[in-house]
Amino acid sequence: MERKHTSFLIPVLLCLFSFSSFAQRAGKIWISGDNLFINVPQEGVMVMDNKDPESPSQMGYIAIPGSVDIAVVGDVLYANHYDDLVVMDWKEAMEDASEAVLQIVEDVFPNYDNSEKRPMGSLMASEVSLSATKGGSTSCFALNDASNPTSLYAVSDRDIKVFAVDNPRQIRKVGENIGVRDQLESVFVADDNLFVGAQSGMYIFSLNDPQFPDYEGRYNHLRACDPVVVEGEYAYLTIRDGEECGRTKNELHVINISDLSNPRQEGIYTMNHPHGLGVDKGRLFVCDGDAGLKVYDARNPRNLREVNTLSELSATFDVIPVPQKRQLIAVAGNNIIQYRYDSSGQLRRLSEFSVEF
Repeated sequence: MERKHTSFLIPVLLCLFSFSSFAQRAGKIWISGDNLFINVPQEGVMVMDNKDPESPSQMGYIAIPGSVDIAVVGDVLYANHYDDLVVMDWKEAMEDASEAVLQIVEDVFPNYDNSEKRPMGSLMASEVSLSATKGGSTSCFALNDASNPTSLYAVSDRDIKVFAVDNPRQIRKVGENIGVRDQLESVFVADDNLFVGAQSGMYIFSLNDPQFPDYEGRYNHLRACDPVVVEGEYAYLTIRDGEECGRTKNELHVINISDLSNPRQEGIYTMNHPHGLGVDKGRLFVCDGDAGLKVYDARNPRNLREVNTLSELSATFDVIPVPQKRQLIAVAGNNIIQYRYDSSGQLRRLSEFSVEF
């Protein structure tokens, strides 16, 4: 099949801020129905019509300076605006983000820099030009139920915050912050449990009452960055080195969680510099930085078998499998690449486009 590649140019006002570690790559992604939402780190959100993954089209752009985390429920977008959580109608926001805000919850993300806080709408959708409801494993947002969510979880610094979203357009904070003595980085929901990736381990909370997560257990590892995904009785997490991650190892860990109070390691696999990952029916997809996108046969989680590596990809960052379509959405550098995968883990490229900074 002919490779399809389109570039979407998003001009940014570089004099106003520094991209720092976000430079030269697209950010976190979220899929909701036929729409794909792509964070442009520190600037906003690109909205794509992804009904035909072989030919995605840009619907618009939402200017949210300082944004690095997003989640979507129906026509409502949740995003951080520096240290605040904003709730907005994303369809209206593509016309004017500042006029589409439904609610602002202040100081939800105290660890996010707000020293040069710019207002929403400072980069309008008209400036975005086309030239030539789940998130990825690195997300700091998660919903308790993808089809009928009632609770939204946000992790920041050393706290888990819970919001009731039974009315998605007017959320409310529930209970006290859940304090964790660790640097929290990512959150994932599976089988009525909340899995939180942190720099020194994975924390597990029961969601028997979705609004009041109850601590179940913890898996410890050396200090490192730590996204996590779960399927059945096994969790998969990656740890990597780096200044922000504690300078440790680069590994993929397989963890048996059949006893949530006592998760135990089943295997460790050496990696290059792994980031996000995804899993679907025994197919495990791992973004291994500049070593590319790796696919493992995980039908026997105790003995993973690498079946495919796309080594031509560089700066691989995160993936979202869409099981009902056997579709994989990957972020590699500033490229968004979509694939169809089969039962053996082989990938067929559908499309590719770039978010140009």
